[in-house]
Amino acid sequence: FDKLADTHNVYKIRTIGDAYMCVSGLDRCTNIEGAERIALFALDVLELVKRFRTDDGKQLLVRVGIHSGPAIAGFAGTVRPWYTLFGETVDIAARMESSSEEMKIQCSAATYCLLLRASNYNFRFSDTSAQVGDCRRQAHSIYID
Repeated sequence: FDKLADTHNVYKIRTIGDAYMCVSGLDRCTNIEGAERIALFALDVLELVKRFRTDDGKQLLVRVGIHSGPAIAGFAGTVRPWYTLFGETVDIAARMESSSEEMKIQCSAATYCLLLRASNYNFRFSDTSAQVGDCRRQAHSIYID
């Protein structure tokens, strides 16, 4: 994934468990450029993963979540400091990933609006409902195909 990140001018923040956290747009590009870089990177990641097989022939399955918005970047920790991102934008992107369908890219409405102005993307909309505690919650998902 690191080579794809370099190709698309996407900055890898870190891997967290099985998650690959990256960002684009911190280099003062437009919001549209940042969203498009991440979207193109995500599409290429899916293509790469589709072709990859483990030694026993199994295909890996990934989920992708994308959100656009402000974030705070900085170093955390004192013993072994690491560079990371903080903020609601990071939290929303993480929720987009965890609730995404396998081998799909789920994007937020904010990213969807930016990508509408970027270039030709195909979007699929999905209405789902989920049980959250005692409440039934409706969700509208936007996927980049």
